[in-house]
Amino acid sequence: MRLRRRLVITMVVLVIVALGTTSLVTLGSLHSYLYGRTDQQLEESQVQVDDYVLHADQVHAPVSAAVISLRVSPLVYVEILGPDGQPVVVRPSGTRSAADPAPRLPAVLPTRPPMTRAELDRMHGSYHPAAASIDVPSVVRGGPEYRLQATALPGGTLVVATSLVSVNDTLRSLRNVELGISAVVLAALIALVTVFVSRGLRPLDDMTETAGAIAAGDLTRRVDPEGGKGEIGRLGTALNGMLSQIEAAFVQRTRSEERLREFLADASHELRTPLTSIRGYAELIRKDVLDEDGRERALERIESESARMGRIVENLLALARADAAPGVDLAPVDIVPVVAGAVDDARALDEHHPITLEAPAPVVCEADGLLVGQIVHNLLQNAMGHTPPATPIEVEVATEPGVGVLRVRDHGPGLTPEQADRVFERFYRAAPDKARRGTGLGLTIVAALANQLGGTVSVDSAPGRGACFEVRLRLARGPAAGSAPLARLGTPAGSGRTAARTTGSDGVTGSDGVTGSDGVTGSDGVTGFDGVTGFDGVTGSDGARSHPLPMDGDVARR
Repeated sequence: MRLRRRLVITMVVLVIVALGTTSLVTLGSLHSYLYGRTDQQLEESQVQVDDYVLHADQVHAPVSAAVISLRVSPLVYVEILGPDGQPVVVRPSGTRSAADPAPRLPAVLPTRPPMTRAELDRMHGSYHPAAASIDVPSVVRGGPEYRLQATALPGGTLVVATSLVSVNDTLRSLRNVELGISAVVLAALIALVTVFVSRGLRPLDDMTETAGAIAAGDLTRRVDPEGGKGEIGRLGTALNGMLSQIEAAFVQRTRSEERLREFLADASHELRTPLTSIRGYAELIRKDVLDEDGRERALERIESESARMGRIVENLLALARADAAPGVDLAPVDIVPVVAGAVDDARALDEHHPITLEAPAPVVCEADGLLVGQIVHNLLQNAMGHTPPATPIEVEVATEPGVGVLRVRDHGPGLTPEQADRVFERFYRAAPDKARRGTGLGLTIVAALANQLGGTVSVDSAPGRGACFEVRLRLARGPAAGSAPLARLGTPAGSGRTAARTTGSDGVTGSDGVTGSDGVTGSDGVTGFDGVTGFDGVTGSDGARSHPLPMDGDVARR
């Protein structure tokens, strides 16, 4: 059964019960009042007749119906029975010319003691039916019904009765009026309830229609919340919020599926090239069609392509770990020594790019030193791999309100706006026609690691003016353990390598083994770099182990 029909039926049943209860209570109250007033009239008549009979007995005068008519209302029937139960005096009700038919007396009369004047006065106005009163028919078929009382007299019984015609007519009239009014009210109420319930449930019908459209695939449909008023309005508002979340979830899932398909296609393409090369050279070696020099070159190519494929797999593993565990345990870390160590590692790897570092002392961020080191190494490798030799690279560590800022700026060819928008995508290369030395995942790893640290990474570039990558991390409130101040680091005259002007955090000579221009020991430790998969695991400049995750190897992407 539909909700609208259930509500209408429920309302109608409740109204019928309410109207029926009201009618019964009204009829019952009026019935009690009218019968109580009739019984009081009978009791007054009984007292009048009883006083007259007692007075007549005292003066030894006969009891006369004419005298009783003077004392009692003509609407009251009076009959005095003798000791043998036979009528002695009968005064009928009505008029002399049209007397009412007599009531039919029962075989056994419920006789009670006579009521005194004082008792009658105390009961005046109560109008409650008397327990001793009974209803009897008349001796004539179809005659009126009587209300009758019987009281004991000395040597007889007094019977008084009055017709209930007017009382029953009043009750019948009230009953008919109540039935008519109830029928009209019920019909009007059914119509009103049907209209208002239909109007009230119209939003639910709209929600049902909207839900059907959404189930058919139209996720943009929304319900009318009616201004958010009432239960249905709040339901509509909540439903719209849920639908928005569902739509966003579907859009996100679609995008994730598209990205996953693209990622799998790119990964398959990247792995197919080295695998094809390895298979081809291995087949040449197996067929023994190469001379000694050709065999040596084939083995070198197999080794090179294997290393490249290994870097791709390790970078994919790093990204998968970053996606699976986007959060890390952060602690106050002075990133200046970490950046200085990464800079010296880059100098040791590539002597053709002058690299300078400018940093305050210290810059304590909520971070992880290993992840920060890997971010700097990847950014530096990206800059060195996509700029001509002797192109300056500037590294800057600064502070802004609430954040620490790391900038890696080069003076290479730069990026177009379209390239800058896609530079952090997986396997994206700004210049795919160049030698495919990198994996196209270096900057993707930078973005993933920055997200793990709760920071952001961005690029500012234009064709012809180089590129500046900026990483922003939250500043820590407390000091970092073991942090050491660093001053500006520059390039000595006539040298392609740079040494720090102050002692490194671990107090060991820098990785280049050369004393800086000011004669002070370099800032970095004994950090090594294997040139293929990232750090070689030797202690870095911050006194901690180098990060085990891979980086983009010898070529970062842009």
